[in-house]
Amino acid sequence: MYLKLLRDFQRERVYVWEDEFVVDDDEKVPRKYLRELFFWLCVKFDVTGSLTFRDHEISLHDEGKILLCRKHEKVSVLLHEFTHLIIWDMCEDADILHVPHGREWLSLYIILLNRVMGYDLLELITSAKKHKLKLNIQQVMKYGRKTRYSIQA
Repeated sequence: MYLKLLRDFQRERVYVWEDEFVVDDDEKVPRKYLRELFFWLCVKFDVTGSLTFRDHEISLHDEGKILLCRKHEKVSVLLHEFTHLIIWDMCEDADILHVPHGREWLSLYIILLNRVMGYDLLELITSAKKHKLKLNIQQVMKYGRKTRYSIQA
């Protein structure tokens, strides 16, 4: 099945937002923890994928595979790439158009940052809006949480 990609209109703004709001708080964590978190997320979202660590400059998602480079062995980067995996999986199954850092992607990423890393939901939404990022606020408010939960390593 051919996955249709639309223009990634807010990609650069997402990266700037992450650098300013997300990445500063995120420390490098053991690979074992990242693997356990990845497995937990796959079960929770009923998706199949693989996680590989590699010596490279960039991390990415490619058709169900997440490739993390050494400098990106962080929860936020795993969540970023996992969000691509979920959106890709949903769009491929439905044969619908897909914007890599679009409204649906960002909404799900914000929910994961809130639920897994404990970021305040309203702060995430406010900071994203300040960066002129488009998201589905109703969806975020519906599925986001006011309290944090995470798996234990």
